[in-house]
Amino acid sequence: MNPKESKELVAQYTEALTDYHEIEFKYNNHEYSLERESEEQYVIWQFEPGANTGTKIATAKTPEEIFELKCFDGKTILEIDDSATDAIVF
Repeated sequence: MNPKESKELVAQYTEALTDYHEIEFKYNNHEYSLERESEEQYVIWQFEPGANTGTKIATAKTPEEIFELKCFDGKTILEIDDSATDAIVF
């Protein structure tokens, strides 16, 4: 991902999370959900394929912190973006 694409993705995801939207995607045989739980709590959930319940794998106080977390096999969300599939914001 080039720097311009990275900057655009950060802006889109930050806006979505700030407005309490969820971001879901698949990566490396897992499903993930990024969401805002409260005023100062952003969470990343990991789900097994087809599972209804997940595991909270990371938290952050700001949406910007989400992009620094290396919770996807030791990589950040920006580092895995090209390998993630079925991404949706709702």
